[in-house]
Amino acid sequence: MSFRTLMTNNMFNHSDRMLQHFAQNASHEALQEKLNMMATAMGDEAFTKLVAREIVERTQPQQAIPEIYGHYRSVVRDGIEFFLSQVGRHRLMELVLSQLKLNPEADTRERLLELAKRFPTLHKLGQIIARNPNIDPVVKKWLIQLENGCYGTPLGGIMERIGRQLEQTDNRDRVQVQPAILSEASVGAVIAFHWNQPSPRDRIKGVFKILKPGIRSHLDEELVILEKTATFFEENRHRYPLKDFRFLDVFQEVREMLVKEIDLAAEQTYLVEAAHFYRDMESIQIPQLFPFSTDAMTAMAFLNGPKITDAPLNQEQRKRCAAILFEALICRPLFSRREPSLFHGDPHAGNILAVDDSASGRLRIGLVDWSLAGRLTKRDRVKTAQLIQGVLKKDLSSIRRSVNALAIGISMENPLQRQKFRSLVLRMLRSSEFDRLTLIKKTFKLLEQL
Repeated sequence: MSFRTLMTNNMFNHSDRMLQHFAQNASHEALQEKLNMMATAMGDEAFTKLVAREIVERTQPQQAIPEIYGHYRSVVRDGIEFFLSQVGRHRLMELVLSQLKLNPEADTRERLLELAKRFPTLHKLGQIIARNPNIDPVVKKWLIQLENGCYGTPLGGIMERIGRQLEQTDNRDRVQVQPAILSEASVGAVIAFHWNQPSPRDRIKGVFKILKPGIRSHLDEELVILEKTATFFEENRHRYPLKDFRFLDVFQEVREMLVKEIDLAAEQTYLVEAAHFYRDMESIQIPQLFPFSTDAMTAMAFLNGPKITDAPLNQEQRKRCAAILFEALICRPLFSRREPSLFHGDPHAGNILAVDDSASGRLRIGLVDWSLAGRLTKRDRVKTAQLIQGVLKKDLSSIRRSVNALAIGISMENPLQRQKFRSLVLRMLRSSEFDRLTLIKKTFKLLEQL
């Protein structure tokens, strides 16, 4: 049987011993050559459609969806297949190779995570879903693996990029880069280094945050595909249980987040601003930006500590950390006298560290990754405070005015929209579950539902 016939009929069927042996023992180059021959013989369009269908058949993404979301299984399956069918030949072959090299016993979730890690947009979409407070705990636990891990990005390309960036600075000979990736996210990687000073005792430990090789071209391709996928669902809405779900809005959110995350120069500006913003809060630590940062690489101080949820804190320390975080991430941006005020934008546990300050012996909280930071105008903050007051007083008119003023691209001039809004808010205000929440939780719960 020819390789093409074998692959066409059984691309991921590891019960076929011949294919299993070949996939597990052949070199990357040999597999790539065979796939290239197959793609050339079939033509790119037929090849990508076949591969997309075979990957979905092998990974069975619908099986990763728990019964509570069972009616969305067709959306997930068809969405992934359509997305992959639009991907370029070279990247799709890399995906095939990565799937073939997995353990034949790898389950659906492992295969889907491997797939998501190779596509920044899918990676980011998984992160967004994982952070939804209402998501099923089993799904959350699975998707949380997409936060700040190590995903197998080749170290050589990263080190080469760092070397090229250092050549643009005056510190090349004073920086000793550690050849290991500390962590990765959807678009970037973090590498440790030591910055040598005149006195060896003063050597400074830092980290580089640098974009992965090829990430810009990958995003250029995927953002176009993401929009096509949204259009596909909009045009086929009748086939799926989508109700009024707005795919274009959700995918636009993914686009905006990823565009911000590759703008390292903007994040460096936010780092400097954040250090100034929190300079009088001794419990908060912001990584110091180093002078040999470039537009394509951020060099900053290393904060030594685990993410806040992994820190061995006693009950009293946990309460203290919660109070500090509430003041730093909510109260300070909301009630600052600065115009505008700064907010973090992405405060999940992976970006909040429990830092052991050896100088003072006290626990400090480190806030890292300022790529999604933003600013609140005085008007934004006044309207937010009025929204909180409206929730406190259960004043429907005040809530509606505040939400209408804060919403982007949405108005409640349509009577049907106003009635829908009124029904939703009244249902929440009258709910015993809602009534048991604290004031701030009530406000966030309301905004989530809206």
